[in-house]
Amino acid sequence: MAVNHIETLECALCNATYDLDPVRDAYPNHEGVSGILDAKYDCDAVKETDSRSPDHE
Repeated sequence: MAVNHIETLECALCNATYDLDPVRDAYPNHEGVSGILDAKYDCDAVKETDSRSPDHE
């Protein structure tokens, strides 16, 4: 999946969301614990890209 299909990043601990700019990999605001940020994808864009793929049948 292309990075341009990621809409936001979401903290796995508290569900806080962030834009992609600046790029982060962890949410720093948990006392001593950094929360992992999960990528939230634009599923419609991913489906459209996949349907245009030469390998898609």
